[in-house]
Amino acid sequence: MKKSLHTNEETRIIYAKDAAKVIGKTERSGQRLLDRIRKKLGKHKGAAIRLPEFCAFMGMLYEEVLWVLT
Repeated sequence: MKKSLHTNEETRIIYAKDAAKVIGKTERSGQRLLDRIRKKLGKHKGAAIRLPEFCAFMGMLYEEVLWVLT
């Protein structure tokens, strides 16, 4: 049986409320940020943003973002 290549870290999704908490702004600002990330990544409107994609865009470490979200 083959192991899945995906881990929880790779598939974890970040939502507008989470993004807002990380940047210290309103939920609407979090939505705009996620929209900018989608545009840069070439994803369609409403597509999910994975946490590693968010971290790469923001230049933050994965562990830092998790610490803020927990």
